Amino acid sequence: MPFRSIIISLAFALSLVTGGMVWAESTSQGGGNTADAAGKNSSQPIIHTQPGRFSIEVQLAGPAPAPTVILSHGSGGLWKHQRNWAASLIEAGYNVAMIDHFTEKGVEPHVSKVYIRTVPEERVKDMLATASWVMAQQWHKGKLGVIGFSQGGSGVNLLANTRMLKNLKLAEGYDLSIFGALVSYYPGCGIPFGGTPDLPYVPIQLAKIDPEANKKSRERVFAHLDKHLK
Repeated sequence: MPFRSIIISLAFALSLVTGGMVWAESTSQGGGNTADAAGKNSSQPIIHTQPGRFSIEVQLAGPAPAPTVILSHGSGGLWKHQRNWAASLIEAGYNVAMIDHFTEKGVEPHVSKVYIRTVPEERVKDMLATASWVMAQQWHKGKLGVIGFSQGGSGVNLLANTRMLKNLKLAEGYDLSIFGALVSYYPGCGIPFGGTPDLPYVPIQLAKIDPEANKKSRERVFAHLDKHLK
């Protein structure tokens, strides 16, 4: 199957502590003036912005090209939860591209609410544009992973539903085969429009706070990424 993905719905509970389109854009990185200059200094984040839409903070696993995992935050915005995941992913050898869906759109964090400018369709647009940009960078190699948290997970569920993407005309001009591993993380995320992804997935629901179950869930996410991206 050209677009192999699996969607894992997980409760994040203790993970908080365990840690063709044309658009204007700008990219900055520490002491360099191009994104690819970052390969010389992987400790400095790369900031890429599509004005009025989203921004991306990229952290590299090292100077050599590596697979990249895109992170899509929930209704609380980009915060330490995603940064904790980023640190773990980098340690495992992945570049990380954290999307900020809110700031460029002028959206404030809105936990337990839905904002029209960040519904799943809008998140998918951001994810696809991010993916297209990442694929063009010299520091990336292979296919892409995407992890969506809560409302970001809703966006990932829609991204994996190729039939719905076609119906909504969201992915025209994009090659969906660049995605190798999709993860929809914890039960705050719904499946848009009542449909289900047409690709294989494994839903996991944790009914209670359980450190051991949470650990195993995180291990399963990394095993899935390693299988399909490395």
